[in-house]
Amino acid sequence: MDQKKKWTNIQNAVIESLGLNVRKKTPRGWHITDCPFCGKEDKFGVKFNDQKGEKYHNQVSFNCFSGSCAEHGSEYSLLKLFGKEHLVGNREFIKSTREKLEGVSEGVSEGVNEEELVNMPVPMGWSRLEYHPYLVARGWDPWQFQHYQVGITEIYYPLKDYVVILIEQDGENKGYVGRSTWDNDKMNAYNEHVKEFNKTAEKDDRKMTHPKYKNQGGVFFEKMLWGIDDVTINTEEIIIVEGPFDKTNTDKQLQLNKSEKVKCVCTFGKKISYSQMVKLIEKTDKMQNNSIKSIILMYDPEAIDDSKFYGSELVKNFSDVKLAMPVEGKDPGDMSQQEFKSVLGSMRSFIQFYTGLVGNKLDRKKVKFKS
Repeated sequence: MDQKKKWTNIQNAVIESLGLNVRKKTPRGWHITDCPFCGKEDKFGVKFNDQKGEKYHNQVSFNCFSGSCAEHGSEYSLLKLFGKEHLVGNREFIKSTREKLEGVSEGVSEGVNEEELVNMPVPMGWSRLEYHPYLVARGWDPWQFQHYQVGITEIYYPLKDYVVILIEQDGENKGYVGRSTWDNDKMNAYNEHVKEFNKTAEKDDRKMTHPKYKNQGGVFFEKMLWGIDDVTINTEEIIIVEGPFDKTNTDKQLQLNKSEKVKCVCTFGKKISYSQMVKLIEKTDKMQNNSIKSIILMYDPEAIDDSKFYGSELVKNFSDVKLAMPVEGKDPGDMSQQEFKSVLGSMRSFIQFYTGLVGNKLDRKKVKFKS
């Protein structure tokens, strides 16, 4: 170790765990070693960021330059690999999250539950997919099967005929979302049959409907921002959409797997809870030099009033908030690449969106905020 250099505890932990010779680095400041994720020799770059004043920045950045691995990010996932992620808990944010959230509407902070999300087991019989005709028909690319934890189960009857995506946060499974592989005609016909059958059937003989989506019970999805783990020190824009398939299609059409500058997260509904706001602020505060330049809210086209309301909450904490209105009759999960380009090319600032689009006044009584 270079005795002339004063390293932080986090940087020291990385240096020791990787056995780095800190005297050797590339002209761009990367220390090269073997990748602890894929094992490729001399393909892993680590960079140590200067800590100035009392502001917290990411202290370590890393990147695997092997195309088959491409692991990258800041210190948390790297420290977690070494069993030292607790060191990140001693960080100082650039600005207190609580202080920032003082201006958030009372409705958003109602019912705040500070308990941590627990890790959930995978559904019984769940196995990961490398291919599925339903997802390919929806336009999935091979890289998406590798990037998302998507699978099926033939054993657990409630999820039969569903593709099941595991929702990860901080690199751990916190729940699942199932999507039926039936087409709409088959689903509607079956549900109509069940409805008629149940009118005359005895209570014990009644059948269950087949919903389009099945989310894992007992999970606080309002606490999760799926995709927040992908945000890195180089991310400048975050797109917020409603559902998992809105996110997967946004990732595909905008090729976000190839870009660190723009990332997409989903909120599991047309709302942003207090806990999700906390996660968004904490994540952006951890980025070096506050690299997040803008937030883009892209909810479904019928959610004008919700977009206005939640846009008004976002502008209290982020200086540049834009709102994008998807193509009429489509949500982000169904749009083509050309449609995305058109929508993002015509997005508006929050003020332009709020004053330029007419919608019914949001009924706050109908909006349920849980965290």
